[in-house]
Amino acid sequence: MSEGLIVGQIVGSELVQAKLAAIGKDRQKRVGLSVHRLGLNLLARVKDFYLSGESLNVRSGRLRRSTNEKFTEDGTNFSSSVGTNVPYGRYWELGFDRKVGAGARGGPRSMSDLAAAKYAAKHPPGTKHYDARPFLTPALADMKDEIRATLASALGGTA
Repeated sequence: MSEGLIVGQIVGSELVQAKLAAIGKDRQKRVGLSVHRLGLNLLARVKDFYLSGESLNVRSGRLRRSTNEKFTEDGTNFSSSVGTNVPYGRYWELGFDRKVGAGARGGPRSMSDLAAAKYAAKHPPGTKHYDARPFLTPALADMKDEIRATLASALGGTA
């Protein structure tokens, strides 16, 4: 996985993993389809409720368009990942500090000393803290009960 990704993982207990290995192929396929459907539901929740209003209210849509779901399966291991590869997505999820004022982006290059001093007086250098505005973590937390119920049903009600 890429270093900039935010990753959440739901792993079944050893008992659940043993049960999944012991059940028939039809039921394993049903569990895999359930995991994929849950991932798609999580993606929809992130885009509809958190990126479009509650948390970020995105303007350009780049973060929304880059947020995707990826389903993989390997034997009895099923994985659905929801995330984004846009670097600033991680900053909004976790919070960040940003330089502001004179010199934040290299500062004025063609100003005379007097003009540069006036600019620095109006825009004092410093750091601004931006609180976290998570959009992935709360969407997953919202779905906790749905995930449990769906997987228990797919496993035959004994998860």
